[in-house]
Amino acid sequence: MFILKLKHWQIFIVICITIVLSDFSIEGNESLSRLLNVAGVSLWLAWIFLTGNSLYHYLPQKIHVNYTLYLVNSFVWIGSYLTIMIISDGNGMTFEGVAAIPAFYVLYAFLHFLAFPAKMLVSLEKNKEASFGEYIGTIFLILFVPIGIWIIQPRINKIVQGDLNQVDT
Repeated sequence: MFILKLKHWQIFIVICITIVLSDFSIEGNESLSRLLNVAGVSLWLAWIFLTGNSLYHYLPQKIHVNYTLYLVNSFVWIGSYLTIMIISDGNGMTFEGVAAIPAFYVLYAFLHFLAFPAKMLVSLEKNKEASFGEYIGTIFLILFVPIGIWIIQPRINKIVQGDLNQVDT
């Protein structure tokens, strides 16, 4: 997929532009302001989703992961986030009582959404299923966008080029 072949600076520029655009507020046009905000965050989420999805297809047969759970959690997290941002005018929501139970699942879905691409990347680098301790650092790199892109994307590029011997683990 194209996302795996992009250079780190290309993704960095696109995400930085969308982050800046997501902070703009247009007076008198709340709908457009909300749309810019959602679009900015959506591109970051799209990079994570496409990276996890694409790296999964590079996995050797001996490594088994629950890809269906990743897809479900991705759509739960992204759908919940976008819905809450639109309904609450970008201010977020607080859940109490019984309503907090689904919110906890959405939190789990978010954590799994971040962890899956990290696990795929480290598993491909090590050519075995990575343990949580091996890929937790990569999760933080994904979370701290756009800085993490400078470290993660070159590793992804090496995998796509088939040059796993040069990957720094």
